[in-house]
Amino acid sequence: MDFDEVSLIKNQLSKLPYSFVLDEISSRFWIEDADLPEVRRALDGSQDFICTPDDENRGKRYVAKRTLYAWFVNLNLRLAIIKFCTLSKGQLLSKMNSLRLSGTWNYPPHDYIEFGQNFGFLSSLEGQDKYNFPISAAMSFFSQSNIEAAREYLLNRSYDADITPQFEQSIIERLRIALEYLENSRQQYVILRRHGILGLDKMTLQEIGQQLHVTREYVRQIEVGCWKRIWRPAFRCRLVPLLLIYVLNRKGSLLVTSANIHREVKFICKCLHVPVWTFPYINVMSIGDASNSINLPDNVWRDLSNLETNVKDFLSALPLQLTQEDTDEIANMLIPIILKRLTKTQKVYVALKQIGEQAHFSEVRDMYVHMFPEEYTTEHSIHAALLRERYGVVWIGSKGTFALEEWGYQRPTSSLMDTIAQIVEQKHQATGSPVPLVVIQAEISKHRKFVNPSSLALASYCNPRLQSVGGLCFLPREEADDEQEVADDGLDRILREFEKLSDGYQSR
Repeated sequence: MDFDEVSLIKNQLSKLPYSFVLDEISSRFWIEDADLPEVRRALDGSQDFICTPDDENRGKRYVAKRTLYAWFVNLNLRLAIIKFCTLSKGQLLSKMNSLRLSGTWNYPPHDYIEFGQNFGFLSSLEGQDKYNFPISAAMSFFSQSNIEAAREYLLNRSYDADITPQFEQSIIERLRIALEYLENSRQQYVILRRHGILGLDKMTLQEIGQQLHVTREYVRQIEVGCWKRIWRPAFRCRLVPLLLIYVLNRKGSLLVTSANIHREVKFICKCLHVPVWTFPYINVMSIGDASNSINLPDNVWRDLSNLETNVKDFLSALPLQLTQEDTDEIANMLIPIILKRLTKTQKVYVALKQIGEQAHFSEVRDMYVHMFPEEYTTEHSIHAALLRERYGVVWIGSKGTFALEEWGYQRPTSSLMDTIAQIVEQKHQATGSPVPLVVIQAEISKHRKFVNPSSLALASYCNPRLQSVGGLCFLPREEADDEQEVADDGLDRILREFEKLSDGYQSR
């Protein structure tokens, strides 16, 4: 078999509407068994075929790239017509089995999926056995005439046509040519200025009227007449390829992040009645429909350690066709903006949250400076923000120390001395015996999650409602006149004894 014969067979095989194993179709193309190795080598070395292992036939399975491309185009067109843009792994597999003459796959071939992803025909959802179809999502808003225009454009082109690094400039030039079909130069001028496209500045009706020396109302009438012409089916069909070129070159991403073509894509979508949605805080839009009432949750910043996860969960829940790369890109844009938009009190909360446990306001200030180095702040201002006790911040009863309610802390309802006095009165009434300091230490945890040991000792020995008996035990003081001051040296001795006792109690 000579070179021309092999080329002819390759050309015939590239027109098959399904994948194949050479043994399956050799008789149809009159390929002798002796010639099969040569044809196989030609297919293996061809850039126009995808070769995958075929376990069922213990050989290699081939599919022409233009066949696979046409299959993906037709699938997206069908999904767009029924406005169904997501398939499960099982649903996609059942449809892909139509690419075989016999037998079935156990899972969608990876090489086929990768080919579809490279052209934006589908994108996988991370952690889910589902696939989105971005081109189908964009076309689902098309009219019937626009879908037919999309079919004609996609199927009457080479699978890699219009895929170029200069696609943005190509779209702008094609849009310029399309707008030349408007009735007159005045209509072109008005529509270009109103939307600020093709490199021109955006202008109001009043500003355009001043330029044309006409009234604002007359400019509005020109614009209305222009849109009536643009929305004619014949004109809109000229713009369908422009949107498809954008999505194909973006490999299925429906995001518009480039300022060079942002207004042009938005204008094209408006002409085709395809909605766009702008993300909060950033000048990024997505082709597709999402309610304008959907905004970033106000409390998304509260858990800074999971801020990135929270933002990505918000993005994933949007009714938009976002790839994993889209979600990562938008999250990286949003997170710095979210942190900058926080108020001083919110940032103080975030700093305390980052510490992860009760902390003195000086420690919170150190964390605040670490997290927001561009902002100068003092301990006094941090303390003042904490004292507002917003967003679940509470003072926990220890001087200058704060924590969060979500950690199980609550603001004490009474002073430490009153709480200790109540404990001693209740325990003494129940037992009739003096109440040891270790019992007070155990009971105080029911009222306060954190108590400084030194503060506990001072509040016990200096409590006007208690009297010390036997060194480390207490009784309610029957008469306030019996109050006694504890001498400084005596108090130091008591504190030392209490610390030794506490160390021994903790070691047990």
